[in-house]
Amino acid sequence: MRFLAAAVLSSLLVVACKTGERPEATSKSSAPVASAPAVPEAPKEPPTPSEPATFEAADKVPLSGTVYVARDPGAPVLVLVHRFRGDRQEWAPFAERMAKAEHRYTIVSFDLRGHGESRSSSGKKKIDWADMKDKDMPALVEDVHAALDYGFQRAGKASRAVIVGSSLGAALAARAASQDARVVALGLVSPGAAIQGYDVYHPFADVRMLPSFLAGAKEDNVCKEPLDALSRMGKEHATLKSYDGKGHGVFGMAQEGDALFKDLEEWLMGVFASEPVAREVVPREGEKKKEHKG
Repeated sequence: MRFLAAAVLSSLLVVACKTGERPEATSKSSAPVASAPAVPEAPKEPPTPSEPATFEAADKVPLSGTVYVARDPGAPVLVLVHRFRGDRQEWAPFAERMAKAEHRYTIVSFDLRGHGESRSSSGKKKIDWADMKDKDMPALVEDVHAALDYGFQRAGKASRAVIVGSSLGAALAARAASQDARVVALGLVSPGAAIQGYDVYHPFADVRMLPSFLAGAKEDNVCKEPLDALSRMGKEHATLKSYDGKGHGVFGMAQEGDALFKDLEEWLMGVFASEPVAREVVPREGEKKKEHKG
């Protein structure tokens, strides 16, 4: 009997121990851990809207384009210059991309005289690229100046600009940049040594101290040597990009992927806050040479 009582007592102690195993600890370990409330993402700024643009060059030739006016009136101006025999539509996908970029420029993409919607009349003579000669190419630089002035006018308080040109537009961009101290950087896509007889080396030499984006396709023989020479002229100020394929100009290269647009956007974000630098400003027709101290 004494043995039986001891066995019963031992069994009761075991049951008591099992039923009393820290229920609070078991409950805590199995309870779900409360997560921190999700922080809502800040709403993204909607794309900068586009609108038609019309303005005149210094010689009263009417020009047509598209403008994206940045919300910040002090944001820099970006002018996009197309190739010879092209029009502003080749820049349209990139302009739309930049309208959604982290930093917003006031963008002017336009048709040079004799191209696209700028095939207009000046007096009694109609202007068309098919009738243009090499001697007419410098007049296209005035169209770039008109686009710059229009961009500054629409922006309101902008004091800086970047010009990006394709093919012949690259040479025009370089010359216009050399003649306007407000231009703080420039991009040259598929520049040729002398497309339509218009030299790119001398204009670029005048702005080689500015940040520059130089790009071309590896199999494009038109821009291979110029890119090498221009990158050496620009030295540490130049960003050189080379892409697979043989497309020429932004229109031809864009058909082979958007790597160019991605790199160009990244470069434009990097020069968004660039300030003017000390340089000699090349005179426009009828102007005297002057120096800009930055």
